[in-house]
Amino acid sequence: PSSSASASSASTTRGGRLELDDARKERCVREAREVPSRRVARRRGDEGDDEIIPSDECVDEPSSTTWTPGVMFRLDVLVVLFDWFLTLLWCALRARVRGRRVGVDEDARQPPKWLRAADSNDDDIHAVGALVTGWSSGLGRASAIALARRGFAIVVPYRLGGMDAARGLEAACKSARADARVEFVGPLDVSCARDLDGMRLDGVRARGVDVRVVVHCAGVFNTDRWATKSDGGDPTAAVNFHGVAALTKTVLDDVAPVGRGEAPTNHIRVVFVGSFTHECATARLLSLNAFKRWLKNYGTTPRYYNPALNYMWSKVAVSAYATYAHDAWRVTYGNRVSAVLVDPGLIDTRLIRGWPTALQRIFCFVGKASGLMQSPAAAASGVVRAVCHAPGDETCPFIYGPTGTHVCESYWMRHGKAAAGSWAKLSLY
Repeated sequence: PSSSASASSASTTRGGRLELDDARKERCVREAREVPSRRVARRRGDEGDDEIIPSDECVDEPSSTTWTPGVMFRLDVLVVLFDWFLTLLWCALRARVRGRRVGVDEDARQPPKWLRAADSNDDDIHAVGALVTGWSSGLGRASAIALARRGFAIVVPYRLGGMDAARGLEAACKSARADARVEFVGPLDVSCARDLDGMRLDGVRARGVDVRVVVHCAGVFNTDRWATKSDGGDPTAAVNFHGVAALTKTVLDDVAPVGRGEAPTNHIRVVFVGSFTHECATARLLSLNAFKRWLKNYGTTPRYYNPALNYMWSKVAVSAYATYAHDAWRVTYGNRVSAVLVDPGLIDTRLIRGWPTALQRIFCFVGKASGLMQSPAAAASGVVRAVCHAPGDETCPFIYGPTGTHVCESYWMRHGKAAAGSWAKLSLY
């Protein structure tokens, strides 16, 4: 009897410990939301001491029940990934059958005429600058090099300790074009609101570069259920959507401030890099209400975390935001500020590096065998077309990058105005 009671007690203790870990982590998330500038640490002590205290001197410590690669093999995640593949096939077919090719001179060695200064003398003083995020690898790096080859001055927002990588990009741009120009802004984290609040482009302009293009290529696929940014949000939501909206607002406030009573002198183009995943059937089935809940929770889902759904909603948010922002800018700035949404298709990048190795290999094999996966350099041509596409569309243009074609609005782009109501209510961007 005593051994049986002991085994029962041990089982209860283990079960209670797991429940206690879940409670601890949920409290950590709440604490991070309430006190953004402070970390949450666990007081070290005996086994029964489970108090959560805010501390400024704590360090991040991994939890014994944190994420393992197996989460990507869950049935609900695999169902969403299969839906993505079907959506990719549909998007590729639609672009080839119904798409209208965007007319851009691919051999040009300078920015398009409409994007250059209204005063020709200004171009002699200021180069046309393109601020590119996600430049360290993948599509962002390839797009920066392609734009440098096209004659744009590349503006690089680098993180603390990332100057060496930024210098590497500068060397790559100069290899593509000997007279390429690269300017640096930082150190800053484009997903951190505190860093963006202090961001100014006056120094770049003083050095002869006028930022007239913003290309949002930064993206992450977070697979850690308990990973949070300093403000309590999920990294996927923070980088893929909230950082995009905050950076756009910061740049426009700097180069085209509202309140002067006039539109900016020069055209400004903002390119949002979306994804085919935002058009999948899963998003439609879950409906607009699920999307609003995702926005309200800032991407955090303490229970039943599905990293594929989280990434999908972040791209839904980008597509709806691009449509809403384009319409709003037409009212505020006239035709001087415009947005373009580009779907780059399936690209061979490091975005899925957090997946299990076996799943990465399967994903890449299927993508390459189907002929749908392309290199970042090939996908960058779609971004260049989005940058150089002349303004004039009543609605936000949607470009399918692999074929360089202009396709019709997606389901969530048409619902941009409906989603805008929830953003206004939540005091988002």
